Amino acid sequence: MRHSQFIVHKYRFGLVLLLLPALLFFGGCKPKPPPPMPAAFSARAKVRYGEAAMEAALSQEAPGCLRAEFTAPPELRGMRLSLDGERASLSYGGLAAEWEAGHLPSAGFVPLLNRALLQLAQPQAEAEPVKGGGWIVRATADGIGYAATLDAQGLLSRFEAPGIGLVVEVFPLE
Repeated sequence: MRHSQFIVHKYRFGLVLLLLPALLFFGGCKPKPPPPMPAAFSARAKVRYGEAAMEAALSQEAPGCLRAEFTAPPELRGMRLSLDGERASLSYGGLAAEWEAGHLPSAGFVPLLNRALLQLAQPQAEAEPVKGGGWIVRATADGIGYAATLDAQGLLSRFEAPGIGLVVEVFPLE
């Protein structure tokens, strides 16, 4: 081996020795999980469920206590659906009904979103970081797969259940 080749190999070896600790240290880092979802929030939501489009005001006082008041289309404006633990209530145009939450269709957007929010309230080990900040959490509620996009503060910004054609865009109220 010539002297110039030896010097090149010596520098390469030195570079590898310098970079190896950094690669070992940073290569094993896992992305930071999202912060837990807040127990209470208020938001506006735009909902696409198959061919139907709706808008609703959402509020949650505690995990499992979700309320939705529909604001659009005009046929649904004023309809309120509340889930409070095991109880569900619906009011519309002066009529009101209450029943066990288990009797609601599992693919309904409010019950599904409520179950997903309960899951999202738990620490999310399987959250995937999103470029620009935030996370995507993929999970299943009652056999329905969904993807929830959380912003940098851990707030829900988008909820999708492709198998049933549901997309909910969430806009937190200031």
